[in-house]
Amino acid sequence: MCNTGAPMPTPRPPSTPLAEIQTFTGVLFPYGATVIRYDRDMRSDALIRAKLVVTLAQWQGFLGCARLTPEAFEEERRYLLGTNDDWWDPRAPHRLPTAQQQLPGAKVLNVGVDQSDPERILVYFMWHAT
Repeated sequence: MCNTGAPMPTPRPPSTPLAEIQTFTGVLFPYGATVIRYDRDMRSDALIRAKLVVTLAQWQGFLGCARLTPEAFEEERRYLLGTNDDWWDPRAPHRLPTAQQQLPGAKVLNVGVDQSDPERILVYFMWHAT
């Protein structure tokens, strides 16, 4: 049935959550970053939330890609990540310094960082378009 003489389509590699997040948001992540969970709502105002795990070196790389500085993170900005909702639990960590970056095209990036575990950094990532 497939032997029609037409070239076979090249199989597309499976999409990964990290690749999907990068495609929708334009925000790049360092190699090896691991998505714990994410969701997206593209109805009216687009929203993507994700929890990721990175190493310290990966965190430094992410800051550079997102054009954020360590000084931009403040505990008082945690509210930018919203309230707890199932797996999305920005109120759970004891400390969660958070920063906001205004992006082109009326888009916003909010990032919280939980560094309570010296082996891994937990990143709360929220991107939305208004």
